[in-house]
Amino acid sequence: MNKNKKLNIEDALAFILDGESDFEDLSESDSEFESDVSTAVVSNTKVVHDDNNDNIIFPISESLTQESSTRDDMLYSNSSAPLPKKSKIVNNKKQKKASLPLWKKVTLDNDLIGDIAFQEVPIEPIPDETTTPYEYFKMFVDDNLIDIIAEQSSLYSCQSSGTNISVTSNEIESFIGVFFRMGLVKLPSVRSYWETFMNYDGVSSILSRNRFLSILRYLHFVDNLNVTDEVKKNDRAWKLRPWLEKLRENFLSFS
Repeated sequence: MNKNKKLNIEDALAFILDGESDFEDLSESDSEFESDVSTAVVSNTKVVHDDNNDNIIFPISESLTQESSTRDDMLYSNSSAPLPKKSKIVNNKKQKKASLPLWKKVTLDNDLIGDIAFQEVPIEPIPDETTTPYEYFKMFVDDNLIDIIAEQSSLYSCQSSGTNISVTSNEIESFIGVFFRMGLVKLPSVRSYWETFMNYDGVSSILSRNRFLSILRYLHFVDNLNVTDEVKKNDRAWKLRPWLEKLRENFLSFS
């Protein structure tokens, strides 16, 4: 049969009834054609009935597995009516920039802010006599606290070694001053401050090395024999507690 020949509906049906159709062996489940559209496939063309019962011929693909277009799609392709336009996608990311605030010049109302005139504040005169750092230190660590350290250190040396080092209050003050100097001038070890090649006069001239190490060994602030086991268990700072309480009283006296 000539594939280029166009058939009307009657010829196509007669061709199918004669048993020469390519769809004769297909089952109902394998058919890809919708039941509501009357179509006939003949080689490369398809015949479709429109609403006026006229024959419309469309070219189709040779592959039988390709899906056919619906009736509405085919009618649109044959008619001269324009296709519906796709709606434009609005870009929501573009936002209008916020308008800048407008500043207006207004007259200042003094009644709202009150009197803003500046007044001179009298400044207290600086005293002629300047307090030295040592005097500031003695305001808080007074003679009583120094005496407690000297007394308890001598007592502890007798309790631990049987020998009284007999440290004085002046030596305790010198001992504290040596510690301040060591904090300002760092050397590799404590003994380095008295070494010949590394001697620091700010320390070595105040206390000898042996005397400094002796005071450091027996330095104490409280009598260990007067502290109960319960206090030792509940207070981790029991070795300093009485002395710290007196120091706190001195600080509060200046508040």
